[in-house]
Amino acid sequence: MPIVLGSERLIPGFEAQLVDAKIGDAATVSVTFPDDYQEESLRGVPARFDVVIQELRARIPPPLDDAFAKQVANVENVEGLRAEILTRLKASAADRGRHEFADKIVEYAMENATVEIPDPLIEEEIDGLVDELARSIARQGLSFEQYLEAAGKSAEEIRAELRDRGERRARTLLVLSAVAGAEGIQVPEELIDEEVRRAQPQVQGQRKLEAYLASERGRRAIRASLRRSLVVEKIVEDWFDGNPGAWPAWGPERPPRPAATAALSPAASPAGGSADAPKAKRSPAKRSAK
Repeated sequence: MPIVLGSERLIPGFEAQLVDAKIGDAATVSVTFPDDYQEESLRGVPARFDVVIQELRARIPPPLDDAFAKQVANVENVEGLRAEILTRLKASAADRGRHEFADKIVEYAMENATVEIPDPLIEEEIDGLVDELARSIARQGLSFEQYLEAAGKSAEEIRAELRDRGERRARTLLVLSAVAGAEGIQVPEELIDEEVRRAQPQVQGQRKLEAYLASERGRRAIRASLRRSLVVEKIVEDWFDGNPGAWPAWGPERPPRPAATAALSPAASPAGGSADAPKAKRSPAKRSAK
């Protein structure tokens, strides 16, 4: 795997431990995944990587001219390349802002709700986090047992480290499930089937993970995860529909409403709610807050 020192694209602290390494050197890199790591199940998890330096290269930037622009993009000159890069940066910034807005919606809902979280639900969310961690490790060609041995930890210690995150996910599940129930929203089974099919190649040969994906427990965890994300997605899209002027004027054209939110269907309950949605109680102190 090529590693560019100074790019800061890897886990913080990884590249610094390879400075001054020479061809043929073997090094052990010890790091901890940051709390904002994109793979939620790995956040805050310590890890060790055994590295062997196969070759060293120097990166020499090519001249910034029209020939370079034509080579790297479907443009005619440097000006066209700059315009394309600016378009991509605007799209990236708009997408990042949209996700930050979605996070704030969840935070607001969490702060304005009082929920009672049963221990079995917390344990189930921890189960889901462990399963997500195992699938992530499987994508790297390792079994969960090999990971535990490399990390020098037991499965019980991993579960203890994930407990705070599991409790927060359980709380989020209860709050967003109550919103989904009030809106009469269900996650279509075909979306769960699609998620299972997408995950199957990643766990091929890992019998426990294959069995988990095929089990009702696995489908229940996937359903809960999809419900969380789709409900938030729908809230964001509904807000932008009602506030068309809120989309940044400098940004790209607002993309079409994601197909996932269009797939959300109302529950058949006469009251407009979901029969299996957990209940969340709003805090009386915050009920009248504007």
